[in-house]
Parts: sequence; structure tokens; C-alpha cells
Amino acid sequence: MAAITSLKIQNFRIFDQEGSTFDLAPLTFLTGCNSSGKSSIVKALILLSNFAKNLRVQYNNTGDFNLTNTPLGLQANNLQLGDFSSVLNHSKGNDGCLHFSYTYKHSFNTPQLNVELTFNSNDQDFSND
Repeated sequence: MAAITSLKIQNFRIFDQEGSTFDLAPLTFLTGCNSSGKSSIVKALILLSNFAKNLRVQYNNTGDFNLTNTPLGLQANNLQLGDFSSVLNHSKGNDGCLHFSYTYKHSFNTPQLNVELTFNSNDQDFSND
């Protein structure tokens, strides 16, 4: 069964530059106090799913992956996260980028795939919502 088995989030909402890593199983329960990051974990997973969907659509339309022109998808599927600046953690030491790392396992017999994504925004970046 294909699954993301671990997720690291940095500079996204409540998660600062140091970030946090989460081990995920086919059934994972998130528990914790208010404002501890449960919703941010779910929103990060949805955001990554939207980004992957945008890449698939782009590939189907052009036959090529262009990571620099693929929108992150902050407004897709009723996610409504606002603009890039509103999801960026503004704590001291922040490099101004969102960082996501995850490990993907397609099946028991296949090797795992480690993916690292970094998103940033600048004045000319109109596709980053």
C-alpha cells in the first residue's frame, strides 16, 4: 500500500525553522493541546497533495514537470490558507522559505523515496498564491 511514512515540516504556521518530524502509519491519530499543530500537520499534507496534483495536471498538459512554475495551492480545495506570508512562520532565524520533507513508500517490496521541497516567494512570484 502506497503511503507517506514520515513528514518533516519547517517554517509552516506553528512550526519554526527547527521544525518537527512525524512518523505516519496507515492509521494515525493526532492528539494534543490547542495550538499544538494538529491542524497544521493536516493542512501541510493537504497542501502537499494539492501541489502533487498541480504537478500531475501540468505533466498531463505539457508532458513535462516544471517545479518553478507550479503553484503551491494555498487556496485549492477549500484549504483557504491565505497568501504565502500568512502561512510562513515568522520566528527569529527563519530563512523565509517553507520546507517539507517526506518519505514515501509505494509497497513493501519497493525502496522508499525521500522527497525534500522548499518553497519561497518574492515580488515576481505571482503563482505562489
